[in-house]
Amino acid sequence: AVVSTQSTWEAVVSTQSTWGDVTIAGGSTASLAAAITAAEADQNAHICFLELTDWPGGQLTSSGVPALDFGSQNRKPQNMGASFRDLWSHIPGNPGQCWVSTKCYEAQWLMDTWIVPRLAKSPNLTVLLRTAVIDVAYDKASRRVESLTAVQRTPNNAAAEWAVNLSQDLPDWYHGVQSPRFRKTTLTVRSKVFVEATEFGDILGPSGLSYRQGVETPEETSWGTDPSCGQSATLTFFMEVSNSTAPAPSVPPGGGAGLPFSNWDANGHWSWSQVWTYRRNRHPGPGLAGDITQQNWGPEGNHLHNAHLLAAPIAPA
Repeated sequence: AVVSTQSTWEAVVSTQSTWGDVTIAGGSTASLAAAITAAEADQNAHICFLELTDWPGGQLTSSGVPALDFGSQNRKPQNMGASFRDLWSHIPGNPGQCWVSTKCYEAQWLMDTWIVPRLAKSPNLTVLLRTAVIDVAYDKASRRVESLTAVQRTPNNAAAEWAVNLSQDLPDWYHGVQSPRFRKTTLTVRSKVFVEATEFGDILGPSGLSYRQGVETPEETSWGTDPSCGQSATLTFFMEVSNSTAPAPSVPPGGGAGLPFSNWDANGHWSWSQVWTYRRNRHPGPGLAGDITQQNWGPEGNHLHNAHLLAAPIAPA
């Protein structure tokens, strides 16, 4: 693959156009699985993997949710894809000691010990990191996506790459003009097959292609969908054990200081120990400085129901 095995690896781009038999527009966990599966299925096929961040894996890594939230059935090895089953068995026990999952780990460790080596082993796989799809050439007559236009960015200051909130940085990622934070290369990507595996519908939105949203119904293998059932986003925050005095919290206008834990405690739902060990992003040891817990909160539990990231479902053509 066109990557190095360093933890801060860079994609190599020598021209402003690239081509693949299969191109995967990524940023999600599904995109990592698709890239690995396609590359290992046929070593004579050229696979191009466009990764929005510098950490392929989506929820596994760059989304900051390193705890595989599995139920009793989908955590069974026989119900997993081959590459995911290999990843699952690679994680030793439950290093993060959280209870939302039987596997809780540090994302950097998974990147260094499994994801980077697994991608790098396929010589037919080109990985383009920090690459956002910004436009789609779609031929209505043939009903085919002909090419993608993408922007690959390189941070001007690698040490400060993540010093800005994602909500502030995203417009820059999707803009082809050079900026104070990034050097940009605009790419035209042509392929026989394109796989939409982005978090934000980067191919579906610009192309005008029809799509469905919602959970499959009545079974997971059904073609029908229920558009009222979606888990598009969650409100998440982190807490860290520190040896120093914590700064006073900044509550946004209209926010309520003390929520949501005052509600949880008052209703007797969870003890503080249960809250803290729900999901961890870093676990040097119980109560030690640097122990980081992650919480999800929403008005309907820990995620937002009946909502989608894309504006509205479009009926299939």
